Amino acid sequence: MKSFETIQAFGSRKPLNGKVFFEKRITRGTEYLKAILDAIRAKESLQVIYQKYWEEEANVRTILPIALKEYKHRWYVSAWNEDKYLRNYGLDRIKSLDRIPGKKEFPEAPDLEKRFDQVIGIINSTDEAIETVILTFTEFKGRYIKSMPWHSSQTVLVDDGNILTISLQVKINYELISDILSHGDEVRVDGPERLREMVLEKVRNMLNHTLKN
Repeated sequence: MKSFETIQAFGSRKPLNGKVFFEKRITRGTEYLKAILDAIRAKESLQVIYQKYWEEEANVRTILPIALKEYKHRWYVSAWNEDKYLRNYGLDRIKSLDRIPGKKEFPEAPDLEKRFDQVIGIINSTDEAIETVILTFTEFKGRYIKSMPWHSSQTVLVDDGNILTISLQVKINYELISDILSHGDEVRVDGPERLREMVLEKVRNMLNHTLKN
């Protein structure tokens, strides 16, 4: 519905130059969306040439796709790999893709909606437990946080005109830490303590010009 409303608003024939300014996005991998969706519907496997950003060479992989997920303008396919482990593959890292005809027997799929709702972003480690994350923002920044919540579990604990304190029921992962750091000195981590230490370590690395992989 949001996409339809946007099309309705900007789909007129009247010129929009100088009146509407869209974000300039470099989209990669979206050309594979239809083929992947067709494979999901047909329960077919895919052979992909896939290259991680931290690896110099691409690899040939056979995957069984079961779902598509978008996060921050990037698309990911959730799929079973050759060892029947469930993994997420970024479409922008796929070099080529071919469908392998013939219906395949899939392992029993987990509740992906629940799985994605346990985290902010994509990374969900089965070794991690859901924790109560407490964050405090400045009053100004808090207005943005209230207008666009970070997560479905977001609950306001304090909103007194000076600060906004929220709680989240999520797993601690890379995306959560990155989002916290993106708000600089307008956010404070109140808990849990290990998250405070993880964010503090990142800040120290920034101050000491230390780059960590």
